[in-house]
Amino acid sequence: MTFSAADCRGVTFPHEDPLVIVATIANHDVPRTLVDGGNGANILFRKAYNQIKLKPKHLMLVPYPVSGFNGASTYPDGKVLLPVTIGRAEAARNVMTEFLVIDAPSLYNVIMGRPMIHDIQEIVSTYHQMMMYVLDVGYPERIEGSQKEA
Repeated sequence: MTFSAADCRGVTFPHEDPLVIVATIANHDVPRTLVDGGNGANILFRKAYNQIKLKPKHLMLVPYPVSGFNGASTYPDGKVLLPVTIGRAEAARNVMTEFLVIDAPSLYNVIMGRPMIHDIQEIVSTYHQMMMYVLDVGYPERIEGSQKEA
């Protein structure tokens, strides 16, 4: 899997934008999904959890705190295992993903961390505003990010 100059079409330069995509989680399109290889967990923010119409009874206890980049710790509301689809139709990758549900303000609805990045065998290029991933059938595919949403 490689990126080329053609993958930069439509990207506004110069930029330092993060990669933000739309993911399908529990059969709901979830915009403002931040792809963050520096995050050791997948995070679903409580506001998005509620918008997907999931109930508190779906949450499993998380007995440990998580730390933010400022060093502050918070306990998640819980964790939940949900189906996630990246891409559409023949270009789809489907995985079951564990999310920590966090009740905190965020510009994003979801943070896709290393666990999901590894599960879908994803390669990220914030420069190209694109990621490549391996389809359910084993072939590579691309998905573009949204600089507007970033």
